Amino acid sequence: GENLIDCHYQDLPFDVPNGWSNALPKKGEFYVFYCRTPSVISKCKKRAEATNPNSVPSNYLDYQPPDSGWVLGAKHKRIKAKMADKFFTAEECFAALDDDGSGSLDRYELA
Repeated sequence: GENLIDCHYQDLPFDVPNGWSNALPKKGEFYVFYCRTPSVISKCKKRAEATNPNSVPSNYLDYQPPDSGWVLGAKHKRIKAKMADKFFTAEECFAALDDDGSGSLDRYELA
C-alpha cells in the first residue's frame, strides 16, 4: 500500500506482494518505513485513549510523525547507526569504504 515507504527485503528494494498480508516469510530481513496520514494518526490516538486513558504520551508525534516527510531523516539515522555498530571511528569507516585508496569516495564505493 501507499503507507509502506522504502521497502527492502534481503537488502534489496522490494514491492510487498499481496500474499504477505496472510503469511510473512519466516527467513530474511525485511524493513520498511510505515507512514500514516494525520487523520489516521488522530483516529488511532482517540481509539487508544478511549480504551486506555492517558496511554498516549504528549510527544507521540515524535514517534509516529504524519505523512512521509520524516523518512529521509530516519534513513540517515539508520545508516549512521549501522556504521556506528560496525566501525569505532569515522576514519575507520572511511578507510573501509575507500576501495581504491584515493582519499575520496565515489558513488561506486558508496553503493
